[in-house]
Amino acid sequence: MNFIKRAFLSVKARKGKSIILFTVFLVVSNLVLAGFAIQNV
Repeated sequence: MNFIKRAFLSVKARKGKSIILFTVFLVVSNLVLAGFAIQNV
């Protein structure tokens, strides 16, 4: 489980980059889900 600890420390060290990446991931996933919702209607 050492890789989990190293990953956590890496995210903690690069807070700004991690927040931007997480925000971009959320936006893209919301757009994909919205596309599926529109397609089903």
